[in-house]
Amino acid sequence: MSLDVQIDGGPRVVVSGELDMATSPELTSAIESLERTEAQRVVLDLSRVTFIDSTALSALCLAKAKLNDRRAVLVLGPVSRQVETVLRICGLHREFIRETYSL
Repeated sequence: MSLDVQIDGGPRVVVSGELDMATSPELTSAIESLERTEAQRVVLDLSRVTFIDSTALSALCLAKAKLNDRRAVLVLGPVSRQVETVLRICGLHREFIRETYSL
């Protein structure tokens, strides 16, 4: 897995590869580092994620809750087909604010 944390133009975490029990702590650390910037909105780009498991879903939900506690939001940017399928199967696809795009 690779993480790219971008702050120019607003905090954004871009994840690629497998997001699972072994790599979820890296995602949690990246989001926590952005929490300290006092950003009001953190965008998570999961468009390059090839696998996601329940540990990663738990990390996403925990990050969302932590940001909500300080009146900030976790926004899901683009997600891969794999991520979208898992979110829908688990009933989490409506739990996150989604970034919208216009073409």
